[in-house]
Amino acid sequence: MGYSPELREAMLRRLLPPNNESVVKVSREEGIPQQTLNRWKNEANMLTLLFTISIR
Repeated sequence: MGYSPELREAMLRRLLPPNNESVVKVSREEGIPQQTLNRWKNEANMLTLLFTISIR
């Protein structure tokens, strides 16, 4: 099942700072598998790291 970019962005806003909601909580409330949310969160963190390294 595919998720819209808008939904993914909304979930990442909840999962990442400053909100830092737990994957378990968001998964339960939204019905999105924890594995999917963890993947999105890890990808976002990796992109942030790569961006940070590239601007040095």
